[in-house]
Amino acid sequence: MKSIEIILSLDNLFGRGEGATLTRQRVSHELKRLAHVIEQITRDEVLRSLKSTGDVAELYRVSRQSVNTRAARFRNRRGSFGWQVGRGVWVFTPDEVEELRPGKPGRPPSITKELVC
Repeated sequence: MKSIEIILSLDNLFGRGEGATLTRQRVSHELKRLAHVIEQITRDEVLRSLKSTGDVAELYRVSRQSVNTRAARFRNRRGSFGWQVGRGVWVFTPDEVEELRPGKPGRPPSITKELVC
């Protein structure tokens, strides 16, 4: 929350110079107003942090299809991964974006008999 909101709240509660009387109703109203402001700021920050399939593909320099395939694998394993916000449009949280980071190209190394003791 920005400090201007705190100053505004203090002004609303105590007035600007004159001695204002604090009542239960006045404090309750100001706390509700602050809760609403915090909710709006939080929602906006969460929405700004979401990345679309295209954003993730651009970030990791892979195709959108590659991102969609990896996300579908996670969805199949967990049951939930990303949010579908339209027909074929998915968005991901910062944690999910990190999980979508591609590994080294090629097949994963196989376990050889020498490694198994």
